[in-house]
Amino acid sequence: MPFLVTKNGTPELTYSQTRRASLRTPTRGVRTAAQAATWLDDVAAVALTLPPGAAFSHTTAAQLLGLPTPWPDGRPLHVTVPRAVNRGRRKAVAWHQRDLTGCTLRAGGFAVTDHARTWLDLGAVLTMPDLVAVTDVMLRRGLVSVGDLQIAPGTRGVATLREALMLADPDSRSVRESLLRVQLHSSGLPAPRINMDIIEEGIWLGCGDLVWPEFTLVIEYDGIHHDSQRQRHQDAQTRNAYAEHGWECLVLTNWHFRHMHDTIEMIARVMRQRGWQGTV
Repeated sequence: MPFLVTKNGTPELTYSQTRRASLRTPTRGVRTAAQAATWLDDVAAVALTLPPGAAFSHTTAAQLLGLPTPWPDGRPLHVTVPRAVNRGRRKAVAWHQRDLTGCTLRAGGFAVTDHARTWLDLGAVLTMPDLVAVTDVMLRRGLVSVGDLQIAPGTRGVATLREALMLADPDSRSVRESLLRVQLHSSGLPAPRINMDIIEEGIWLGCGDLVWPEFTLVIEYDGIHHDSQRQRHQDAQTRNAYAEHGWECLVLTNWHFRHMHDTIEMIARVMRQRGWQGTV
């Protein structure tokens, strides 16, 4: 556990003893065990130094709230303090100042901005696709409703926030689905149905991640949970059933998300083959 240190050390240790190799200094005036070097250890250390009323915010709050961000365990840590409070000066901290009345809670034992306030703060630091992914997760888990996400004039990132809210969908079940959906929208492709049951002749064939029934096209993302032998067999059965009933099934892997431009072109090409008249 981290502990505070002054120039006189602690009641148990002299200052010299607090400098020994078995301890490290995650932030000024705090010591912790040398092996305690995770992101959460640093959060706990900084928490000891925060002024009254302060809360972790932005991507730090998102991480503590279990929301997806492109920089897990990001540093510096983000902290917001009330307007009348001195922000302090620490290299480990990115400081912010605003009225926090009624918009904080505790997560993992730490004071953090609540979900709606964190969402607003993320509008200034995340790209629109990443913010859509966060919004989808919050809506899907029931952490907020659309009505909770009020965007006041003058909010930083207001355009990003408004577009993310417009594109958000609580039916999205994964970050990858959310990111791909935004890329499809940005490229001018038709909007898919999300996690739609595919039924032919009264028989349920499967639930497609992204589905265009007008083109009998389904896209599925094979994440790590598709690696087991049992899951691979089930996937093959489902995709064979799609093909038997005239559906085209495109299977995406991590490679496709690392080469998004090529992936969008592939999807558009298949969509045109199945009757779409548009271009990208």
